[in-house]
Amino acid sequence: MLHCPICNFENTHLQSAYALEADSRQRKSDSEGFSEHGELYGIPSGGISGWRRGAVVLEFNCENSHRFSLRFQQHKGATFVIVEEAAS
Repeated sequence: MLHCPICNFENTHLQSAYALEADSRQRKSDSEGFSEHGELYGIPSGGISGWRRGAVVLEFNCENSHRFSLRFQQHKGATFVIVEEAAS
């Protein structure tokens, strides 16, 4: 069960999902992490990841009005799960 990382409340709600494209300055010879027709991994693209590979972001809120996101970011064969509190 996903709990809010801010208050630990268990009632959380998915608000949106989108992909972040790889940073073109980090681009290597492959096309992994770059959108095709505005989609990346079959998900609408919503920005730049700042990393060599793309990312998938899920945005949530909890019933105590906190907003946060889970970011699945791949880097050198490892997948990082990054939790970020959304700006108010």
